[in-house]
Amino acid sequence: MMSAATALAVENRYEILPSGGAFGTGVGPKLAARMVARFGKDTLRVIEEQPGRLSEVAGIGRGRIKDIAAAWTDQK
Repeated sequence: MMSAATALAVENRYEILPSGGAFGTGVGPKLAARMVARFGKDTLRVIEEQPGRLSEVAGIGRGRIKDIAAAWTDQK
């Protein structure tokens, strides 16, 4: 369960991306903003269905992709 989240406006709606300690991956507001800038309203779908695409975001490598995907699965 998320105890904190970073809410980012995307096309007049909010996408909720768990952040820092809640997500356990080091995805803070700046990285979350880059993810949403790249994938927009599909950000959460990409994390769940195509996590390898996260490498398209500056600052996300193979290790962080694994961490984000695992944390996403764990928090569901």
